[in-house]
Amino acid sequence: RGEIVITDRYLYSSVAYQGSRRDAFDHDPTQAELEALQDEIYAENRAFAPEADILIYIKIDVDTAIERMKNGRETLDPFEKKQTLIDVSNAFDRLMNKGMNVIAVDGTLPPDQITAAILAPLGFLLSNCYD
Repeated sequence: RGEIVITDRYLYSSVAYQGSRRDAFDHDPTQAELEALQDEIYAENRAFAPEADILIYIKIDVDTAIERMKNGRETLDPFEKKQTLIDVSNAFDRLMNKGMNVIAVDGTLPPDQITAAILAPLGFLLSNCYD
């Protein structure tokens, strides 16, 4: 319909998280097996979900992410285990190489700088929403 939609999760998150589920295998999967699963999930999702025009990827190393998640929390959820986060990060890195329009943002920056880095390239789109 020509409308602008901004979402914090989309098919790429599904591919990265569902495609990093080692419990989907009856053995410890190889990287190639995880990538094949991710490619299958990507293809299934692309059958009904259009490619995003712009993907903003907030990249942060796994150890820093875990330290931030532990702050003020007693436990982490099952998707927040180190190996899972490594697999998810690898999956996102692979997705970024699929030729889409990706804006990478350094997730170690202070929150206000992350926000600015996200909003700056979207300013043109957002300003046109209200014309």
